[in-house]
Amino acid sequence: MREAVILVVVIVLAVAVGLALRARSGKVRPSGGGQTDGPPPATDDPGGAGRPDDDLALLRAAGLRDDGPAVVHFSASWCGPCAAVRRVVAGTVERLAEEDPAGAPVQDLELDLDEHAALARRLHVMSLPTTFLYRSDGSQHGRISGVPDTSALADALRSLR
Repeated sequence: MREAVILVVVIVLAVAVGLALRARSGKVRPSGGGQTDGPPPATDDPGGAGRPDDDLALLRAAGLRDDGPAVVHFSASWCGPCAAVRRVVAGTVERLAEEDPAGAPVQDLELDLDEHAALARRLHVMSLPTTFLYRSDGSQHGRISGVPDTSALADALRSLR
């Protein structure tokens, strides 16, 4: 009997965690204005979370421009959902450009996880796909785990243009 109770508790907890993760997937989570939304910057951790300026330097080296907002999404060749992210982001960026051609262009920057492992660690990328929204000044606006919700992504990007 005791084993059955333990099994039921484990199943209930697993379902609760799964539902919580599913509810978060695809939603834009605000970053609070900082570069990263992880733990406070470490001053003596060369491989971990560093200063926001260091993160921005790595992002600029990876191709982030400062001429408008940007969508930065990490992917890998073995990541199935990353193809869906690619389509959602490209379609949203194209639609926003058609809606307001005079607005600031939205950069679509896809980064391979293996090629940009140091940056992924600094930004606390724990799973793929992970997408970030950046303002034109390089500050992080939001983060999305999983495939972005098209309308939520479009609304967030409109607020940055």
